[in-house]
Amino acid sequence: MSQKQFVQVNDCRSTQHSLERGVPQGSVLGLLLYLLYTSPIADTIKLHKLHHYLYADDTQLYISLKLTVATIFHWLSIVLNTV
Repeated sequence: MSQKQFVQVNDCRSTQHSLERGVPQGSVLGLLLYLLYTSPIADTIKLHKLHHYLYADDTQLYISLKLTVATIFHWLSIVLNTV
């Protein structure tokens, strides 16, 4: 796979990481596997009391904090490690 992911907050962007697993686009099982894989994410987000918006293959988190960008990245990494 040649897919990569990163996190961006304002002008600060994390390093890119290659995705090692996934379902090829257009796969017959793609939608079912996607739903099974992503359905718990809303529960995890709510567990950490975050506001979010899920649409298709996009997940947006809305966070209003008076912290540095580095602290926000650290906090988000803790949340993402829960997944």
